[in-house]
Amino acid sequence: MAKKKHKHDRSVEIVRWSILGTVGLIIAAFVVYAVLYTLGVFDSSEKYLTLADREVQTDPIEVIEFFSYECIACQRLEQRIQHFEENLPENVSFSRIHVAFTGVQRLAKMHVALQLSDALDQNHDRIFQEAAKNNNTFNSLDRIGDFLDGHGITKTRFENLYQGDRVLRLVEQNDDKSLEVRIRGTPSLLVANKYVIHPNDPPAMMQTLHQLINDIRAGNLPLKEEEPSSEELEQNNEEAVQDIEEEPASKNDATLPEQPPLENESDDESSGEPDSPE
Repeated sequence: MAKKKHKHDRSVEIVRWSILGTVGLIIAAFVVYAVLYTLGVFDSSEKYLTLADREVQTDPIEVIEFFSYECIACQRLEQRIQHFEENLPENVSFSRIHVAFTGVQRLAKMHVALQLSDALDQNHDRIFQEAAKNNNTFNSLDRIGDFLDGHGITKTRFENLYQGDRVLRLVEQNDDKSLEVRIRGTPSLLVANKYVIHPNDPPAMMQTLHQLINDIRAGNLPLKEEEPSSEELEQNNEEAVQDIEEEPASKNDATLPEQPPLENESDDESSGEPDSPE
């Protein structure tokens, strides 16, 4: 009996160590992958999205951050973004748009109201720090007003702006902008009206941002389309001529302009009198 119990305990111990070993391997693999991803070993060539239907704007090169105060990744990126803003390269501008995704519209309206009242600079860092505490400060207009009161704006002034048509209209415009440039997550960076840097590790995003700016300045972006060679042009011309010669007559007839009515028909129609009986 004791022998069977010992055998059972040993089997349980083997199973336990097997499970712990498997979990350990999974954790180790995840950590290694995270480190290598941060170092760029698994870096994808698609670091940013190129918007084909928009032109590059270089005077200035505008950088817009689409963010949310309640976005943890935005909080992690904030220190680097502030450093970038404080040391803007020549002919580069920077601004922020708070996204109006479901659940954060109130924060988008707060952000615009503070912009209109010139009180954003005094509150931007405070809001990020308060949002990180996750203590429901921004769950209602009353609580937001209490939090902002006396910091560059009064509670009454803020509430009047927040509930006004102007703030609502600007938030809607910002939301339309985010849809136009295909913002699907935060933080995202729109560069020169054409390139969208996807949410990623903060160092990788900033590296891509600086590389994009350098490439735009150097004339490497947008990529110039290769001009067809003389042989390709000649071949295209031959194919075009051949297509015209082989085009069916019915197709040509369909493109003919409508013929004017015959003179007799025109006279009959313009008279407006019925035919007299014979």
